[in-house]
Amino acid sequence: MRVRRVLNIQQKLLYLAQALAVYRFSKGMVGIFIPFVILQGGGTLLMVAGYYLIRTAGKLLLNFEAMRLIRRYGAHVGLALGFTFEVLQLAGIFGFVSTQELAFVLFGGAAAALADAFSDNARHLFIPRIMQDRAKSSSLATLEIMGQVADFLGPLVGAMIGIFLGADWLLAIALVVLTVTYFPLRAMGRIAAFDGTTLRFTFRGAPPRDLIANFCQCADESIGLMLWPIYLAIFLGTFETIGAVAGLTALVTMIVVWVAGRRGDRGRLEPVLRQGTYALSAMNLLRTLAVTPGSIALVGSGYMASREYLLNAWNATFYTHAKRKGLEYVYAMETASGLAYTFIWSLLFVLVLVLDDVRTIFVAVFVLAAALIWGTFLFTRIERRRYAGPFRIR
Repeated sequence: MRVRRVLNIQQKLLYLAQALAVYRFSKGMVGIFIPFVILQGGGTLLMVAGYYLIRTAGKLLLNFEAMRLIRRYGAHVGLALGFTFEVLQLAGIFGFVSTQELAFVLFGGAAAALADAFSDNARHLFIPRIMQDRAKSSSLATLEIMGQVADFLGPLVGAMIGIFLGADWLLAIALVVLTVTYFPLRAMGRIAAFDGTTLRFTFRGAPPRDLIANFCQCADESIGLMLWPIYLAIFLGTFETIGAVAGLTALVTMIVVWVAGRRGDRGRLEPVLRQGTYALSAMNLLRTLAVTPGSIALVGSGYMASREYLLNAWNATFYTHAKRKGLEYVYAMETASGLAYTFIWSLLFVLVLVLDDVRTIFVAVFVLAAALIWGTFLFTRIERRRYAGPFRIR
């Protein structure tokens, strides 16, 4: 109870936060290093791009069935499945490091697609179901800050393990850490069905402007969060520097997220969203100039701080819409998200095939992200009224 008061977060959200923090710590130990591990293990940039393409396209295809299963059995079951497939993904990367067989990278990408489909959709269905409108921004900020603590510690611990013990031990220890998520997931318990809402295969659950906004936001995210580790692997190339950059980024982000949460609770969601968009566009452009470890660390920290600042307002708005409009809103938005990820990684796969200059490829996608992020302005604002929708808390 004391912990919940200090963190200003609901009990069920606290269980989710604990599970996600452990999950993100484990992913932080390895996730930021996956491109580096693949490249160091004898893989190519095309192989890394293929891994992410399988991961994102697979998630797009799996979203509908994943949501149906989560709706039937509960969010905690969805998260447990997501975390289990994360273990299998790490096992696939572990297999590639040991054998240099392409099949293990393909297996890892497929397992990652299942992990993302179940864990992301479980989170998006769980939060609007139980979130209270009062202090929603600070609650989401607390949720993210706990995750950022894990993001801060994970890469640093992962770097130390990688330096002194090697990639094999890094992957093995991350697998063990993931098993700890069982305890908060058990405490979460089953979430009730969605009040008779039937999930249909349709885009009509969300207005077109929200779908376009989410496509643009997720296209930027796929470049800023998923492609960035590849950039670090190529231009930094050591466990020490990659871990230090990732740790610094998470530390700066924690402070910014707390500020964004405070402003959101005061009804400042729209300014936070707008300011975050300005900053993200600028940081994406600055990434085209970052080539030294110091500049990469500064720009990476600035980008992540800007992204989490924007996401606090974005998520508060998204979960409010989801609570009011129901299950199909979440599905439609997740489909737009999947299309964005698949588009970016298909584009990168083609660019790697046709262009020899790696620097040119990265500059092109960073400029694209700087332009696309402006689409977030299309996101529908929250209507200031009481609403008793399918996610209403009784």
